[in-house]
Amino acid sequence: AGTNAEAQAIMEQVRRDRIRMMLGRNRETEFTDAEVEMLLDSPHGDSIMKMLQYTAVGDGSAVAEYLHEFARTAGADELITVHNSSNSAQRLESVKITAKAMSMAPAN
Repeated sequence: AGTNAEAQAIMEQVRRDRIRMMLGRNRETEFTDAEVEMLLDSPHGDSIMKMLQYTAVGDGSAVAEYLHEFARTAGADELITVHNSSNSAQRLESVKITAKAMSMAPAN
């Protein structure tokens, strides 16, 4: 996302989508927003949110800072990233922002 606020909003949607996808399988009706809130605060929700424990969220500079620190902490010389979002346009934008922030692509 272009701003930290946009990135936080996308991440919140990713959290909710994750709950719906993993705990809502084989349900005839989709979870309501209130049910998703309840599940986010449950032990099952905690387990699912742990999958997102190491997540860089923010604008390009925040993402670059997080990824550099994560690589140092993990002792990694390369990272594999996953770009979560509810739609492909947001995922592609995330890849572009990350590449630019990590000095891997020229600015458009």
